[in-house]
Amino acid sequence: MTLLENLTKKGLFPPSGPLTDIIMCTNIGPYYSVFHIPKKSGGKRIIEAPSAELKDIQRRFLYKYLTYIKPDEAAYGFVKGVQMKSGAEKHCGAKVLLNIDLKNFFHSFKSKDYKSTLIWMANDLYEKGLIAESNAEVVSFLKKIFFLNGRLPMGSPLSPQFSNIGFRPVDASIRTVAKSFNVEYSRYADDLSFSSKDGSIDMLIVFNGVKRLLSTFRKSLFINNKKTRILRAHKRMEVTGVTVNVKTGVSKKIAKNIRAAIHNYKIQGVIPEKEFNKLTGFSSWIYHLNPEKGASMLSTLRGLEIV
Repeated sequence: MTLLENLTKKGLFPPSGPLTDIIMCTNIGPYYSVFHIPKKSGGKRIIEAPSAELKDIQRRFLYKYLTYIKPDEAAYGFVKGVQMKSGAEKHCGAKVLLNIDLKNFFHSFKSKDYKSTLIWMANDLYEKGLIAESNAEVVSFLKKIFFLNGRLPMGSPLSPQFSNIGFRPVDASIRTVAKSFNVEYSRYADDLSFSSKDGSIDMLIVFNGVKRLLSTFRKSLFINNKKTRILRAHKRMEVTGVTVNVKTGVSKKIAKNIRAAIHNYKIQGVIPEKEFNKLTGFSSWIYHLNPEKGASMLSTLRGLEIV
Protein backbone atom coordinates (compact mmCIF):
# COMPACT_ATOMS: atom_id res chain seq x y z
CA MET A 1 0.00 0.00 0.00
CA THR A 2 1.37 3.41 -0.95
CA LEU A 3 1.47 6.29 1.52
CA LEU A 4 -1.13 8.15 -0.57
CA GLU A 5 -3.51 5.17 -0.36
CA ASN A 6 -2.84 4.85 3.37
CA LEU A 7 -3.66 8.51 4.06
CA THR A 8 -6.78 8.61 1.89
CA LYS A 9 -8.34 5.12 2.22
CA LYS A 10 -10.04 5.87 5.56
CA GLY A 11 -10.96 9.48 4.71
CA LEU A 12 -8.27 11.36 6.65
CA PHE A 13 -7.39 13.22 3.44
CA PRO A 14 -9.11 13.34 0.04
CA PRO A 15 -6.92 12.14 -2.84
CA SER A 16 -5.58 15.24 -4.55
CA GLY A 17 -2.66 16.62 -6.50
CA PRO A 18 -1.42 18.84 -3.62
CA LEU A 19 -1.36 15.87 -1.23
CA THR A 20 0.67 13.86 -3.75
CA ASP A 21 3.07 16.79 -4.17
CA ILE A 22 3.57 17.12 -0.40
CA ILE A 23 4.18 13.37 -0.09
CA MET A 24 6.73 13.41 -2.91
CA CYS A 25 8.63 16.54 -1.90
CA THR A 26 11.95 16.10 -0.09
CA ASN A 27 12.12 19.70 1.16
CA ILE A 28 9.03 21.35 2.64
CA GLY A 29 10.76 24.77 2.73
CA PRO A 30 9.45 26.03 -0.65
CA TYR A 31 5.89 25.54 0.64
CA TYR A 32 6.42 28.38 3.14
CA SER A 33 6.70 32.14 2.73
CA VAL A 34 8.97 33.64 5.39
CA PHE A 35 8.68 37.32 6.34
CA HIS A 36 8.85 39.62 9.37
CA ILE A 37 6.34 41.87 11.09
CA PRO A 38 7.10 44.51 13.75
CA LYS A 39 6.56 43.64 17.41
CA LYS A 40 4.73 46.06 19.71
CA SER A 41 7.69 45.89 22.10
CA GLY A 42 10.18 46.62 19.32
CA GLY A 43 12.13 44.35 17.01
CA LYS A 44 10.62 41.99 14.47
CA ARG A 45 8.65 38.76 14.64
CA ILE A 46 9.29 36.05 12.06
CA ILE A 47 6.25 34.59 10.32
CA GLU A 48 6.48 31.33 8.39
CA ALA A 49 3.23 31.14 6.40
CA PRO A 50 2.38 27.87 4.62
CA SER A 51 1.18 27.92 1.04
CA ALA A 52 -2.54 27.55 0.36
CA GLU A 53 -2.01 23.91 -0.64
CA LEU A 54 -0.06 22.98 2.47
CA LYS A 55 -2.33 25.02 4.77
CA ASP A 56 -5.36 23.15 3.39
CA ILE A 57 -3.74 19.81 4.29
CA GLN A 58 -2.70 21.12 7.72
CA ARG A 59 -6.17 22.45 8.49
CA ARG A 60 -7.84 19.22 7.44
CA PHE A 61 -5.53 17.27 9.76
CA LEU A 62 -6.25 19.78 12.53
CA TYR A 63 -10.04 19.54 12.27
CA LYS A 64 -10.21 15.81 11.54
CA TYR A 65 -7.85 14.74 14.32
CA LEU A 66 -5.50 17.06 16.20
CA THR A 67 -8.10 19.36 17.77
CA TYR A 68 -9.64 16.36 19.60
CA ILE A 69 -6.46 15.48 21.50
CA LYS A 70 -6.77 16.92 24.99
CA PRO A 71 -3.89 18.97 26.39
CA ASP A 72 -3.06 19.17 30.08
CA GLU A 73 -5.77 20.70 32.29
CA ALA A 74 -3.57 23.77 32.85
CA ALA A 75 -3.67 24.72 29.14
CA TYR A 76 -6.34 27.22 28.08
CA GLY A 77 -5.04 28.46 24.73
CA PHE A 78 -6.19 26.95 21.40
CA VAL A 79 -8.28 24.30 23.17
CA LYS A 80 -11.59 23.27 21.60
CA GLY A 81 -14.54 24.56 23.64
CA VAL A 82 -12.37 26.51 26.11
CA GLN A 83 -12.42 30.32 26.29
CA MET A 84 -9.42 32.47 27.18
CA LYS A 85 -11.22 33.93 30.19
CA SER A 86 -11.61 30.45 31.71
CA GLY A 87 -7.89 30.39 32.48
CA ALA A 88 -7.97 33.94 33.82
CA GLU A 89 -10.90 33.12 36.12
CA LYS A 90 -8.68 30.75 38.10
CA HIS A 91 -6.76 33.80 39.32
CA CYS A 92 -9.66 36.09 40.24
CA GLY A 93 -9.36 37.65 43.68
CA ALA A 94 -5.71 36.70 44.07
CA LYS A 95 -3.48 38.72 46.39
CA VAL A 96 -0.33 38.04 44.37
CA LEU A 97 0.19 37.08 40.73
CA LEU A 98 3.25 35.84 38.82
CA ASN A 99 3.25 36.00 35.01
CA ILE A 100 6.06 34.22 33.14
CA ASP A 101 6.63 34.60 29.39
CA LEU A 102 8.60 31.99 27.44
CA LYS A 103 10.92 33.07 24.62
CA ASN A 104 10.36 31.84 21.04
CA PHE A 105 7.83 29.30 22.25
CA PHE A 106 6.98 27.51 18.98
CA HIS A 107 10.59 27.47 17.83
CA SER A 108 11.59 25.75 21.09
CA PHE A 109 9.79 22.60 19.88
CA LYS A 110 12.43 20.68 17.91
CA SER A 111 11.48 17.71 15.75
CA LYS A 112 14.38 15.65 17.17
CA ASP A 113 12.78 15.88 20.63
CA TYR A 114 9.37 14.63 19.49
CA LYS A 115 10.06 11.43 17.55
CA SER A 116 8.16 9.38 20.14
CA THR A 117 5.21 11.81 19.95
CA LEU A 118 4.98 11.41 16.17
CA ILE A 119 5.13 7.60 16.49
CA TRP A 120 2.41 7.70 19.14
CA MET A 121 0.32 9.93 16.87
CA ALA A 122 0.68 7.55 13.90
CA ASN A 123 -0.42 4.63 16.09
CA ASP A 124 -3.33 6.67 17.46
CA LEU A 125 -4.47 7.56 13.93
CA TYR A 126 -4.53 3.85 13.12
CA GLU A 127 -6.38 2.93 16.33
CA LYS A 128 -9.00 5.62 15.61
CA GLY A 129 -9.52 4.23 12.11
CA LEU A 130 -8.23 7.30 10.28
CA ILE A 131 -5.42 5.52 8.42
CA ALA A 132 -5.07 1.95 7.15
CA GLU A 133 -1.59 1.31 8.58
CA SER A 134 0.81 2.86 11.09
CA ASN A 135 4.33 2.83 9.73
CA ALA A 136 7.51 4.86 9.31
CA GLU A 137 6.16 6.56 6.18
CA VAL A 138 3.26 8.02 8.15
CA VAL A 139 5.63 9.24 10.88
CA SER A 140 7.80 10.91 8.22
CA PHE A 141 4.72 12.57 6.67
CA LEU A 142 3.59 13.90 10.04
CA LYS A 143 7.04 15.35 10.67
CA LYS A 144 6.85 17.04 7.27
CA ILE A 145 3.50 18.80 7.88
CA PHE A 146 4.33 19.79 11.47
CA PHE A 147 7.91 21.07 11.27
CA LEU A 148 9.98 23.48 9.21
CA ASN A 149 13.78 23.44 9.49
CA GLY A 150 13.48 21.08 12.46
CA ARG A 151 11.16 23.26 14.56
CA LEU A 152 7.51 24.29 14.80
CA PRO A 153 6.90 27.21 12.41
CA MET A 154 5.36 30.51 13.49
CA GLY A 155 2.37 30.58 11.17
CA SER A 156 1.25 26.98 10.74
CA PRO A 157 -2.31 26.21 11.93
CA LEU A 158 -0.91 23.03 13.51
CA SER A 159 1.73 24.67 15.74
CA PRO A 160 -0.57 25.82 18.61
CA GLN A 161 -2.17 22.39 19.09
CA PHE A 162 1.10 20.49 18.71
CA SER A 163 2.73 22.76 21.30
CA ASN A 164 -0.10 21.96 23.73
CA ILE A 165 0.44 18.23 23.17
CA GLY A 166 4.22 18.49 23.41
CA PHE A 167 4.00 20.61 26.56
CA ARG A 168 1.73 18.19 28.44
CA PRO A 169 4.47 16.63 30.61
CA VAL A 170 5.85 20.09 31.39
CA ASP A 171 2.40 21.40 32.36
CA ALA A 172 1.83 18.40 34.60
CA SER A 173 5.16 18.90 36.37
CA ILE A 174 4.57 22.65 36.78
CA ARG A 175 1.14 21.91 38.30
CA THR A 176 2.88 19.68 40.84
CA VAL A 177 5.31 22.47 41.73
CA ALA A 178 2.47 24.99 41.96
CA LYS A 179 0.43 22.67 44.16
CA SER A 180 3.35 22.26 46.54
CA PHE A 181 3.20 26.03 47.12
CA ASN A 182 -0.62 26.06 47.21
CA VAL A 183 -0.60 28.21 44.08
CA GLU A 184 -2.95 28.20 41.07
CA TYR A 185 -1.38 27.63 37.62
CA SER A 186 -2.68 28.18 34.09
CA ARG A 187 -1.02 28.53 30.69
CA TYR A 188 -2.10 30.28 27.50
CA ALA A 189 0.48 29.36 24.83
CA ASP A 190 3.74 30.95 26.04
CA ASP A 191 2.14 32.83 28.97
CA LEU A 192 2.38 31.03 32.33
CA SER A 193 0.38 32.45 35.25
CA PHE A 194 0.59 31.62 38.96
CA SER A 195 -1.49 33.14 41.73
CA SER A 196 -2.37 32.84 45.39
CA LYS A 197 -5.00 34.33 47.66
CA ASP A 198 -2.33 34.24 50.36
CA GLY A 199 -0.43 37.50 50.01
CA SER A 200 2.47 36.17 52.07
CA ILE A 201 3.48 33.66 49.35
CA ASP A 202 6.95 34.46 47.99
CA MET A 203 6.46 34.23 44.22
CA LEU A 204 10.20 34.60 43.66
CA ILE A 205 10.63 31.13 45.17
CA VAL A 206 7.88 29.82 42.87
CA PHE A 207 9.60 31.50 39.91
CA ASN A 208 12.96 29.88 40.72
CA GLY A 209 11.30 26.48 41.11
CA VAL A 210 9.62 26.76 37.72
CA LYS A 211 12.83 28.01 36.11
CA ARG A 212 14.77 24.99 37.40
CA LEU A 213 12.04 22.65 36.21
CA LEU A 214 11.97 24.13 32.69
CA SER A 215 15.73 23.71 32.35
CA THR A 216 15.44 19.98 33.08
CA PHE A 217 13.00 19.38 30.23
CA ARG A 218 14.61 21.11 27.26
CA LYS A 219 17.63 23.31 26.76
CA SER A 220 15.59 25.35 24.25
CA LEU A 221 13.11 26.59 26.88
CA PHE A 222 14.02 30.09 28.04
CA ILE A 223 12.15 32.60 30.19
CA ASN A 224 11.73 36.13 28.86
CA ASN A 225 12.71 38.09 31.98
CA LYS A 226 11.60 41.41 30.43
CA LYS A 227 7.99 40.18 30.30
CA THR A 228 7.98 38.33 33.61
CA ARG A 229 6.09 40.16 36.36
CA ILE A 230 5.09 39.74 40.00
CA LEU A 231 1.94 41.80 40.68
CA ARG A 232 -0.08 42.49 43.81
CA ALA A 233 -3.75 43.31 44.38
CA HIS A 234 -3.26 47.03 45.01
CA LYS A 235 -2.32 47.36 41.32
CA ARG A 236 -4.05 46.13 38.18
CA MET A 237 -3.40 42.41 37.75
CA GLU A 238 -3.79 40.88 34.29
CA VAL A 239 -3.65 37.37 32.86
CA THR A 240 -3.29 37.36 29.04
CA GLY A 241 -4.79 40.86 28.88
CA VAL A 242 -7.72 40.03 31.18
CA THR A 243 -7.95 41.87 34.50
CA VAL A 244 -8.43 39.52 37.46
CA ASN A 245 -8.33 41.75 40.57
CA VAL A 246 -11.95 41.01 41.54
CA LYS A 247 -13.56 39.47 38.48
CA THR A 248 -12.50 38.98 34.86
CA GLY A 249 -12.67 42.08 32.71
CA VAL A 250 -10.85 44.00 30.01
CA SER A 251 -8.36 46.68 30.97
CA LYS A 252 -9.55 50.27 30.54
CA LYS A 253 -6.55 51.07 28.35
CA ILE A 254 -7.26 48.28 25.85
CA ALA A 255 -11.00 49.06 25.74
CA LYS A 256 -10.28 52.77 25.26
CA ASN A 257 -7.89 52.14 22.35
CA ILE A 258 -10.30 49.82 20.54
CA ARG A 259 -13.26 52.16 21.14
CA ALA A 260 -11.22 55.08 19.76
CA ALA A 261 -10.26 53.13 16.63
CA ILE A 262 -13.90 52.18 15.99
CA HIS A 263 -15.02 55.78 16.60
CA ASN A 264 -12.53 57.08 14.00
CA TYR A 265 -13.98 54.75 11.36
CA LYS A 266 -17.51 55.68 12.44
CA ILE A 267 -16.72 59.32 11.61
CA GLN A 268 -15.48 58.24 8.16
CA GLY A 269 -18.44 55.92 7.65
CA VAL A 270 -16.31 53.28 5.95
CA ILE A 271 -13.72 50.77 7.13
CA PRO A 272 -11.15 48.59 5.28
CA GLU A 273 -12.05 44.90 5.41
CA LYS A 274 -8.77 44.01 7.15
CA GLU A 275 -9.42 46.56 9.92
CA PHE A 276 -13.04 45.45 10.19
CA ASN A 277 -11.98 41.85 10.78
CA LYS A 278 -9.32 42.86 13.30
CA LEU A 279 -11.59 45.18 15.30
CA THR A 280 -14.45 42.66 15.17
CA GLY A 281 -12.11 40.07 16.67
CA PHE A 282 -11.08 42.44 19.48
CA SER A 283 -14.69 43.49 20.10
CA SER A 284 -15.86 39.87 20.25
CA TRP A 285 -13.13 39.17 22.80
CA ILE A 286 -14.34 42.14 24.88
CA TYR A 287 -17.92 40.92 24.51
CA HIS A 288 -17.01 37.63 26.24
CA LEU A 289 -15.50 39.58 29.13
CA ASN A 290 -17.94 42.49 29.25
CA PRO A 291 -21.08 41.88 27.13
CA GLU A 292 -22.35 45.47 27.44
CA LYS A 293 -19.13 47.08 26.18
CA GLY A 294 -18.56 44.45 23.50
CA ALA A 295 -22.13 44.61 22.16
CA SER A 296 -21.87 48.37 21.70
CA MET A 297 -18.61 48.05 19.75
CA LEU A 298 -19.93 45.23 17.55
CA SER A 299 -23.11 47.19 16.84
CA THR A 300 -21.10 50.21 15.68
CA LEU A 301 -18.91 48.05 13.44
CA ARG A 302 -21.93 46.42 11.79
CA GLY A 303 -23.17 49.86 10.81
CA LEU A 304 -20.03 50.67 8.82
CA GLU A 305 -19.52 50.15 5.11
CA ILE A 306 -16.70 47.70 4.43
CA VAL A 307 -14.37 48.71 1.59
